Amino acid sequence: FQADERAHVLGFYDLCRHKDILRHLAMQDWLKFATGYNGSGKATEYAVRIAEAFALAKTTLDEWLPSMPAPGATITAKRATFLYEGPTP
Repeated sequence: FQADERAHVLGFYDLCRHKDILRHLAMQDWLKFATGYNGSGKATEYAVRIAEAFALAKTTLDEWLPSMPAPGATITAKRATFLYEGPTP
């Protein structure tokens, strides 16, 4: 898991697949996912945290993705910097 981000993500995926909880992610059933991943002890607390993180990520992506160029489009260095770093104050 600690080799790099890719290894970490693949390890997480393999664990979720092994525990048969990927379907709960697909259905956005955070309580079932949290229970399957961590057990029932703090599943409700974890489900709330996951739901909040998902909502934040979704909002961020919904705002960011429309500004992305179409696949295969040529972009300027200035546009690439904006996409990477965000607007300059």
